[in-house]
Amino acid sequence: MSGVLRIELRCSLLVRVAPLAAVGLVALMLSDRHQWQGVWPEASAAITAPLYYLGPALAGAAAWEVRRRCGERESRNGGEPWAGPLLAAYLLAGAGVVAVGAACAVVVNLSAFVPAGFLWPSYLIIALAVVSECLAAGVLLGRLGGPAWFAPVVAVLACFLRLITTQGTGVGTPESRLTRVFLSGHAWVELAPVGVTLAVVEAAIVVAAALALPNLLAALRARREHAAFPWPRRTRAAVTAGCAVCVLGTGLVLTGPPLMVERAIPEHPVCTTDTKLQLCVWPEDAARLPALATLAQRASAQAEVLGLELPDHVSAYGLEPGASNFTIESDSVWFAANDLAGLIVGSVVPVDCLPTDADPGVEDFYRAYGELQGLIELHLQGADTRPAGMGDTRDIDRAEIARVAKSDQATQNAWIQARLDTMRDIAAEQCR
Repeated sequence: MSGVLRIELRCSLLVRVAPLAAVGLVALMLSDRHQWQGVWPEASAAITAPLYYLGPALAGAAAWEVRRRCGERESRNGGEPWAGPLLAAYLLAGAGVVAVGAACAVVVNLSAFVPAGFLWPSYLIIALAVVSECLAAGVLLGRLGGPAWFAPVVAVLACFLRLITTQGTGVGTPESRLTRVFLSGHAWVELAPVGVTLAVVEAAIVVAAALALPNLLAALRARREHAAFPWPRRTRAAVTAGCAVCVLGTGLVLTGPPLMVERAIPEHPVCTTDTKLQLCVWPEDAARLPALATLAQRASAQAEVLGLELPDHVSAYGLEPGASNFTIESDSVWFAANDLAGLIVGSVVPVDCLPTDADPGVEDFYRAYGELQGLIELHLQGADTRPAGMGDTRDIDRAEIARVAKSDQATQNAWIQARLDTMRDIAAEQCR
C-alpha cells in the first residue's frame, strides 16, 4: 500500500498541479489581506474563503483524472485497486494546499507584529474537511462512470452549490451547522467543537462513499445479473453496518447544533489608553488599537464642540451585550467611526423624546440625524468623502455632506446647527 501511495504521489496529475492550487490560495488570501492581517481568527477564516473556488476546481480535476483511468470495462466490474491509494494521495495533496495557506497567514501576521496568539485550529480543521470532501466527491463521481465530461462538470457544480448555498447564515442559527466557508472570522464568534466534529464526519462519509459505493454498486449489479456469488453473511453484516453508520452520521450532520456561536466574554478586554473616551475591543483585535485611539480622541473633541456628553467607554460588539457598541471590519475603522458618530448624534435628544413612525416630523428628524451623523463620521476619519464601497440605504444626500465637509468652518457650523435645531424642535413636540 505504501509503495503504491508513493507512486501515486509521484505520478498523479492532480498531485502535480496541487502547487498551482496552493499558489492560487495564497494569491486569493493576499488579495484581501487588509481584511485579516493582524487578527488571528480573521487570518484563520481567510484560509477557508478561497475554497469557494479551489474546492470545486480540485473536485473537477480529481473527477477528470479518475474518469480517465476508469475504462468502461472497469466501471462494470468495479474493484479498482488503485482507488484507495489515489484518494490518499489526493488528500495529502489537499492537506498540503491548506498547510501552505496556513503558513501564509502565519508569516503575514508575524510580520505585522500581531499580539500574542496563533491560528485557530477549528478553522483549519474545517478547511481540511472541505478540501477532503471535494476531492472525495470528485473521486466518487469519476468512479461512477458516464460520459467523459459528466463527472468533472457535476463534481464542480455539486461542490460549488454545497458551499455557496450554506454560506452567510447567522451566528447561532440552526442553519449555520452546514456552513463550511467563512468570509470573516470575527473575534466574538467561535466554532463549536461539536459542529467542527460533525464537519469532519460529513467529509469522512463522502470519503467512505468514494471508496466503497462504486464497488458496492458493481457487486449488486453483478448479483442481479447472476455473474457473482452471493455475499457471505459476514460481508452482508459489514455492508449493513457501514450503511447504517453513514445514515446515522448524515442524520447527525443535518440535525446537529449550530457551528458558529457567540464567544464567552473575556475577563480582560483591551482598551485604548490616554484617551478621554476609552474604546475596548476583544484581545484578538488589539492590532486595531492605534487607529481606534485616534478615533476616540476625535470623538471626544467632536462631542465637546457640540456640547454633548459621551460615556467614559464604548465596547466592541459582543463585549457588553445590550450596551452601545461599535463594529470593526478589516483594518479600516470606518464602521467604528459610523457607530461612534451615531452615538454622538444619539445624545442630542433623550431616548424618550424620539419621534415614532406616526409622528409627522419623523422623516425630517431622521434625515437631519443621518446627515449630521454622516458629517461627524467624516470628521472622525479626517476625510472629505466616504469610501465608495460603503453602502447606505438612508434617504440622505452624501454629495451634500461631502460638500459641507470641504467648506469653511462657519458654513459647517451653520449647517450643523440647522440640523441640531430640527432634531430638538421635533423631539420637543414629542416630549411636550
